[in-house]
Amino acid sequence: MHFIAKPISIFLLAILLIFFNGMLMLTMPRELALDLKFAYSVSEAFSALESMGEGVRGFYQLGIWLLDFPYMIVYCLFFSAILYRLWGVSRLIWLPLAIAFFDLIENLSVLVLLKTFPAIPENIAVLASIFTSSKWVLVVFLMLSILSGLIRVLIAKKYSSETSSRYEI
Repeated sequence: MHFIAKPISIFLLAILLIFFNGMLMLTMPRELALDLKFAYSVSEAFSALESMGEGVRGFYQLGIWLLDFPYMIVYCLFFSAILYRLWGVSRLIWLPLAIAFFDLIENLSVLVLLKTFPAIPENIAVLASIFTSSKWVLVVFLMLSILSGLIRVLIAKKYSSETSSRYEI
């Protein structure tokens, strides 16, 4: 974890994160991508896939294989490193790992939906929705962990600078 949490590693991972985000925005129809929806129904999944058309569905599938799978590794490493830098412990690393796991199951489920379309296996659509929604709930916890870690670091810096200035007098 120490190697990944080095500033240069975090910087490189941030560049990769930005790259993959940009590429994913180009390949996935934002308003229709099931990956970005929260608690969608089977009929909403069908409607989104139907609205894409065959060409866009194929492009979406390619985007999942070529971009979204490697993106999971990048964001998992990046956010693990950030949490490690902020908190100094590796116990919070389970959070990006859990997000990546849910994202993996979601992506596999969406790939099945894309492959079987226009037939939509209801159990797979429900599974995809559950894992997508779970992923987003954990993303909120991740962001709260990062925010609280930043606040903790800022308070610790302020407190240590106030303490050291008392001894300078």
